[in-house]
Amino acid sequence: MKDGGYGCIIDNMKHVYLDNAATTRVSESSYKAMEPYFTELWANPSSKYKSGAAVRAAYERSRERVAAVLGCLKNEIIFTSSGSEANCLAIKGAARANGDRGKRLVTTAIEHASVMRAFKALEAEGFEVVYVKPGRDGVVGIDGIKAAVNGETSLVCVMYANNETGAIQPVREAARIAHEHGALFFTDAVQAAGAVKLSPDDLGADLLSLSGHKINAPKGTGALYVKTGVRLSPLTEGTQESGLRGGTENAAFAAALAVSLEEAAARLTDIDRIARLRDALYDGIKENIPGVIFNGSFSSRLPGILNLSFEGVEAMSRRTF
Repeated sequence: MKDGGYGCIIDNMKHVYLDNAATTRVSESSYKAMEPYFTELWANPSSKYKSGAAVRAAYERSRERVAAVLGCLKNEIIFTSSGSEANCLAIKGAARANGDRGKRLVTTAIEHASVMRAFKALEAEGFEVVYVKPGRDGVVGIDGIKAAVNGETSLVCVMYANNETGAIQPVREAARIAHEHGALFFTDAVQAAGAVKLSPDDLGADLLSLSGHKINAPKGTGALYVKTGVRLSPLTEGTQESGLRGGTENAAFAAALAVSLEEAAARLTDIDRIARLRDALYDGIKENIPGVIFNGSFSSRLPGILNLSFEGVEAMSRRTF
């Protein structure tokens, strides 16, 4: 497969890539940010000698840069291997560490698979999980969340924006309801990064997850914002990442994530143009293909996602495009 700008060449056929919501190409700046850690700064960042200390200093600078974009404290950022790991650490970690507060957990029926599986695992441990369904526009109604949360709720989880329809969810209102009942609030912001401004403080989030490969960093990069004072139980025992994630730190990928997150934040000035391209694509498809059905919300959605169904066409096909 050969790189072809906005598309690629596969088996001598030109393909236009339209699935950045699934994954993005690693940017040149992200790639270059990693290079020193494979050739010069390769020592263990937890070691005490000079070369290790140099890697540690660079690693912590990456943490500071991620925190600066989110407007939070440096020690509130935990690097992970993916958005899925960050989701699982937030959900399982918060539920297990705060079970004394209550065994009721509230989430939505449209969360990412990693979130849904985490909650199913907690159900097997004896937690009660309420799944709030969305409306026809793919947006979860705030009344449904309000009805689900009570004094026994310890965690409320609502994704910032759906990864398939792009529908933006009422996270600020959900966070307010959670806090009124003494519960923590977590939002999976993986799909929202680079499309909207991310500020845990503005959202009212106690926990917020990110994934690098959605914003031109490599697969295998992620981060979790953990508000100061929030209790979490680790998924992997160890001393790294404030004791919440054991394993030798990946300084190269942390650097790539920091660069990509900064560049994604800078691109927010371009979202109106992207939204116009999305709408132009939709208009062109409607004009030329019969039986097109729009899925999602017209009024509350990400600029770069368009989800359509076509009458008479199965959603899952064996055909490889």
